Amino acid sequence: VFWEPKWFDSGQAIRAAQQLRIANFAAVSAGLGLAGHGIDELRACRNFLAHRNQLSDDELDPLRNRLRVPMSTPAEQLANTVVPGGICLFDEWCAEVLQRAAAAVQ
Repeated sequence: VFWEPKWFDSGQAIRAAQQLRIANFAAVSAGLGLAGHGIDELRACRNFLAHRNQLSDDELDPLRNRLRVPMSTPAEQLANTVVPGGICLFDEWCAEVLQRAAAAVQ
């Protein structure tokens, strides 16, 4: 039976790596399993930009809540929101992706 994982889902990606018996499985699973919300938030923003409908906009509500911005904040503005540390949210997402990638290739 052929199974194609949803590569954006860290659980499925880890399962695929395990089934493929990759040599650096421990490092990859540790990197993919790092705590954080950036990957899901980035995917939700991408989905809105690609589909631009009410459902994809509603998927951004948890992000709006986390950022404590009005629920009416347009999706296009979310990535530019300044977060603790004085950086924009997009830069925070990039840092998380790079951290996960670095941990996965150790």
